[in-house]
Amino acid sequence: MHVRSFATMLTERQGERLPDWLDAVRQDNLPSLHTLAAAIDRDAVTAGLTLPRNSGVIEGHVNRIKMLKRQMFGAQDSNFSGRERCCHDSARLTLG
Repeated sequence: MHVRSFATMLTERQGERLPDWLDAVRQDNLPSLHTLAAAIDRDAVTAGLTLPRNSGVIEGHVNRIKMLKRQMFGAQDSNFSGRERCCHDSARLTLG
């Protein structure tokens, strides 16, 4: 019952229901949900579920940057590890 109502609250962005949900969870004998309820930052979750702003666009940019970095570093010669690659490149430069 509590899990389903929490999921509904999240998917329908009903942050105003959070305080009532937390009180209902605390009244029942469900230790795992007590742990969740204690860990929830009430103000942050309520704001996240009620305010129209979110960080989704920023997270998308960060994810794209991380992907580009992985592609750049992954494009190097995979036969050598970092230190070996450095020594290999230095030897190739000095030997011509």
